Amino acid sequence: MGILIGIIVRFITFPGVVLDLIVNFLIAKLLKLEIIRINLLSILTGNPIVIKEESRYYKILLFSILPFIIMTLIAIPFCYKAIEFNQGKKFLICLWLGISIAAHSFPEIEIGKLIWKRTNEEIKNKNYITVLIYPYVIFIFIFRILHVLWLDILYGVGILFLIDYYCFK
Repeated sequence: MGILIGIIVRFITFPGVVLDLIVNFLIAKLLKLEIIRINLLSILTGNPIVIKEESRYYKILLFSILPFIIMTLIAIPFCYKAIEFNQGKKFLICLWLGISIAAHSFPEIEIGKLIWKRTNEEIKNKNYITVLIYPYVIFIFIFRILHVLWLDILYGVGILFLIDYYCFK
Protein backbone atom coordinates (compact mmCIF):
# COMPACT_ATOMS: atom_id res chain seq x y z
CA MET A 1 0.00 0.00 0.00
CA GLY A 2 2.83 2.38 0.91
CA ILE A 3 4.56 1.88 -2.43
CA LEU A 4 1.31 2.60 -4.27
CA ILE A 5 0.79 5.83 -2.31
CA GLY A 6 4.40 6.81 -3.08
CA ILE A 7 3.82 6.26 -6.79
CA ILE A 8 0.60 8.30 -6.66
CA VAL A 9 2.38 11.16 -4.87
CA ARG A 10 5.25 11.05 -7.38
CA PHE A 11 2.70 11.09 -10.21
CA ILE A 12 0.86 14.08 -8.74
CA THR A 13 4.13 15.93 -8.17
CA PHE A 14 5.55 14.98 -11.56
CA PRO A 15 6.84 18.51 -12.33
CA GLY A 16 9.27 18.10 -9.45
CA VAL A 17 10.23 14.61 -10.63
CA VAL A 18 10.94 15.81 -14.17
CA LEU A 19 12.85 18.88 -13.00
CA ASP A 20 14.84 16.71 -10.56
CA LEU A 21 15.88 14.47 -13.45
CA ILE A 22 16.90 17.45 -15.58
CA VAL A 23 18.79 19.20 -12.77
CA ASN A 24 20.62 16.01 -11.77
CA PHE A 25 21.55 15.35 -15.38
CA LEU A 26 22.85 18.88 -15.94
CA ILE A 27 24.85 18.86 -12.71
CA ALA A 28 26.34 15.47 -13.55
CA LYS A 29 27.40 16.86 -16.94
CA LEU A 30 28.71 20.09 -15.38
CA LEU A 31 30.79 18.13 -12.86
CA LYS A 32 31.88 15.72 -15.62
CA LEU A 33 30.58 12.71 -13.71
CA GLU A 34 30.23 9.45 -15.54
CA ILE A 35 26.55 8.56 -15.68
CA ILE A 36 25.90 4.84 -15.43
CA ARG A 37 22.13 5.00 -15.84
CA ILE A 38 19.42 7.57 -16.43
CA ASN A 39 16.10 6.40 -15.05
CA LEU A 40 13.39 7.91 -17.21
CA LEU A 41 10.82 6.05 -15.13
CA SER A 42 11.91 7.85 -11.97
CA ILE A 43 8.30 8.91 -11.52
CA LEU A 44 7.71 5.32 -10.42
CA THR A 45 10.96 4.33 -8.79
CA GLY A 46 12.91 7.44 -7.79
CA ASN A 47 16.70 7.71 -8.18
CA PRO A 48 16.77 9.53 -11.52
CA ILE A 49 20.54 9.32 -12.21
CA VAL A 50 23.11 6.77 -11.15
CA ILE A 51 26.72 7.96 -11.27
CA LYS A 52 29.97 6.04 -11.25
CA GLU A 53 31.19 5.28 -7.73
CA GLU A 54 34.83 5.96 -8.57
CA SER A 55 34.14 9.64 -9.19
CA ARG A 56 36.04 12.24 -7.20
CA TYR A 57 34.74 12.55 -3.64
CA TYR A 58 34.08 16.29 -3.79
CA LYS A 59 32.16 15.85 -7.05
CA ILE A 60 29.89 13.27 -5.44
CA LEU A 61 29.24 15.68 -2.57
CA LEU A 62 28.46 18.50 -4.98
CA PHE A 63 26.21 16.15 -6.95
CA SER A 64 24.17 15.58 -3.80
CA ILE A 65 24.08 19.19 -2.55
CA LEU A 66 23.66 21.26 -5.72
CA PRO A 67 20.31 19.76 -6.84
CA PHE A 68 18.88 20.48 -3.39
CA ILE A 69 19.97 24.11 -3.56
CA ILE A 70 18.90 24.62 -7.18
CA MET A 71 15.52 22.93 -6.78
CA THR A 72 14.80 24.94 -3.63
CA LEU A 73 15.75 28.16 -5.40
CA ILE A 74 13.44 27.27 -8.28
CA ALA A 75 10.57 26.42 -5.89
CA ILE A 76 10.79 29.72 -3.97
CA PRO A 77 9.47 32.01 -6.76
CA PHE A 78 6.52 29.68 -7.39
CA CYS A 79 5.64 29.68 -3.70
CA TYR A 80 6.03 33.45 -3.60
CA LYS A 81 3.69 33.90 -6.58
CA ALA A 82 1.18 31.47 -5.07
CA ILE A 83 0.96 33.61 -1.95
CA GLU A 84 0.80 36.75 -4.06
CA PHE A 85 -2.12 35.40 -6.14
CA ASN A 86 -3.84 34.13 -2.96
CA GLN A 87 -6.65 32.37 -4.87
CA GLY A 88 -7.78 31.16 -8.25
CA LYS A 89 -6.18 29.04 -10.96
CA LYS A 90 -2.84 30.88 -10.92
CA PHE A 91 -2.62 30.37 -7.17
CA LEU A 92 -3.26 26.63 -7.49
CA ILE A 93 -0.79 26.20 -10.36
CA CYS A 94 1.99 28.10 -8.57
CA LEU A 95 1.25 26.29 -5.30
CA TRP A 96 1.36 22.90 -7.04
CA LEU A 97 4.60 23.72 -8.88
CA GLY A 98 6.31 25.22 -5.84
CA ILE A 99 5.52 22.33 -3.52
CA SER A 100 6.16 19.69 -6.21
CA ILE A 101 9.60 21.10 -7.01
CA ALA A 102 10.59 21.56 -3.36
CA ALA A 103 9.40 18.06 -2.49
CA HIS A 104 11.84 16.49 -4.94
CA SER A 105 14.86 18.55 -4.00
CA PHE A 106 16.33 16.16 -1.44
CA PRO A 107 19.01 13.61 -2.39
CA GLU A 108 17.95 10.01 -2.92
CA ILE A 109 19.03 7.27 -0.50
CA GLU A 110 21.40 5.79 -3.10
CA ILE A 111 23.53 8.94 -3.16
CA GLY A 112 23.54 8.87 0.65
CA LYS A 113 24.84 5.29 0.60
CA LEU A 114 27.51 6.24 -1.92
CA ILE A 115 28.66 9.24 0.14
CA TRP A 116 28.75 7.07 3.29
CA LYS A 117 30.87 4.45 1.53
CA ARG A 118 33.22 7.04 0.03
CA THR A 119 33.52 8.92 3.36
CA ASN A 120 34.63 5.69 5.04
CA GLU A 121 37.21 5.21 2.29
CA GLU A 122 38.43 8.79 2.67
CA ILE A 123 38.90 8.33 6.42
CA LYS A 124 40.86 5.11 5.81
CA ASN A 125 43.07 7.17 3.49
CA LYS A 126 43.70 9.59 6.40
CA ASN A 127 41.44 12.36 5.10
CA TYR A 128 39.98 12.96 8.55
CA ILE A 129 38.22 16.20 7.68
CA THR A 130 35.63 14.12 5.85
CA VAL A 131 34.28 12.95 9.21
CA LEU A 132 32.34 16.23 9.10
CA ILE A 133 30.26 14.77 6.25
CA TYR A 134 28.68 12.06 8.43
CA PRO A 135 25.96 14.37 9.85
CA TYR A 136 24.98 15.31 6.31
CA VAL A 137 24.70 11.66 5.28
CA ILE A 138 22.76 10.81 8.44
CA PHE A 139 20.42 13.68 7.57
CA ILE A 140 19.86 12.12 4.13
CA PHE A 141 19.06 8.74 5.70
CA ILE A 142 16.73 10.23 8.34
CA PHE A 143 14.96 12.34 5.76
CA ARG A 144 14.45 9.36 3.48
CA ILE A 145 13.08 7.31 6.40
CA LEU A 146 10.71 10.15 7.30
CA HIS A 147 9.71 10.40 3.65
CA VAL A 148 6.86 8.03 4.51
CA LEU A 149 5.51 10.79 6.79
CA TRP A 150 5.42 13.15 3.80
CA LEU A 151 8.33 15.21 5.06
CA ASP A 152 9.22 16.17 1.49
CA ILE A 153 5.77 17.67 0.92
CA LEU A 154 6.00 19.37 4.31
CA TYR A 155 9.28 20.92 3.19
CA GLY A 156 7.49 22.57 0.27
CA VAL A 157 4.70 23.75 2.55
CA GLY A 158 7.34 25.03 4.99
CA ILE A 159 8.91 27.14 2.24
CA LEU A 160 5.46 28.52 1.51
CA PHE A 161 4.90 29.47 5.17
CA LEU A 162 8.36 31.03 5.51
CA ILE A 163 7.81 33.17 2.44
CA ASP A 164 4.40 34.20 3.72
CA TYR A 165 5.78 35.05 7.14
CA TYR A 166 8.84 36.99 5.98
CA CYS A 167 7.54 38.62 2.80
CA PHE A 168 3.84 39.25 3.36
CA LYS A 169 3.51 40.13 7.04
